[in-house]
Amino acid sequence: MKLQQIGELTALVSAYSHQVIDAPLGISEPAVREFWDHSRRHVGLWTTFLRNASAGHQASSRTAPHAEWDQVAPVLAEIFVMEMLSRVWCAVLTAADVQRGASHAQSFVKSVMSGQRQVRNSALSLMVNWSQEMDPRLAVVDRIRRRVERWTDALIGHLAVSHNVLDFAFEPNHALDFGRNSLGGRALSPDSPAWPLIVSGLRISFPSALPEVVHRDQVQQTVRAIVAAFPAELQQAGGPFAFLSCEPLPSDETAGVEPKPEQGMVLPFATQPQNGGLNVSQLRENFQA
Repeated sequence: MKLQQIGELTALVSAYSHQVIDAPLGISEPAVREFWDHSRRHVGLWTTFLRNASAGHQASSRTAPHAEWDQVAPVLAEIFVMEMLSRVWCAVLTAADVQRGASHAQSFVKSVMSGQRQVRNSALSLMVNWSQEMDPRLAVVDRIRRRVERWTDALIGHLAVSHNVLDFAFEPNHALDFGRNSLGGRALSPDSPAWPLIVSGLRISFPSALPEVVHRDQVQQTVRAIVAAFPAELQQAGGPFAFLSCEPLPSDETAGVEPKPEQGMVLPFATQPQNGGLNVSQLRENFQA
């Protein structure tokens, strides 16, 4: 599974979220628990890896980190992109609880987000420690991080408006702006005018050239736990989630070409820095926040 597929899956989870939020019986506790359990195990793998990478960096010479970075960078990218999926799915679970006036998923959601934030801080700390020596290569991972933040806010936007799930956005105002202005306050769905632009924009932000995930088995288990909460027909051949076992999402007319926003449509990657360089002071600010 590639990072691009995780981005596309996150968009699908957001677009079909009403299938979960409006389901009469909601999501079963075992299904939520399974997602929590796989997320917890994944965070454990990341934490161990980052601890070892940090210790190895401190013990190495100034030339060694360049070789080590080839192993570290894909894991950092995996951490950031999987956080996008986790935040959006946790927003959906919370919206489903809000819809029913319940709190069935909240203890699991809080645990997942706590683990994600801790491992994110560890990843940012490692990036800060490496920032003076690895500037050109570090910038690539930092660009993925920035795009993840913007896309997370965009994909949560319609739920932020309808169910006030602002805790899962990186910048709540960005999420609200996208939900109110770019989507016109309407729920995101594959029938939305914005959908082709979102799919194309995700492919540009997370191109197929990005590497596959490192912890493949754990990622697949987490993904299966999320997808299993959706109706079976969405997972079968021809359904929107079927691409997880075969090919990426079907191409649309604008795939591979930078989309032109409709009037009033602000794409979440439109405000990204154009030079692609690493802003170390901004990176430190994100870590300290």
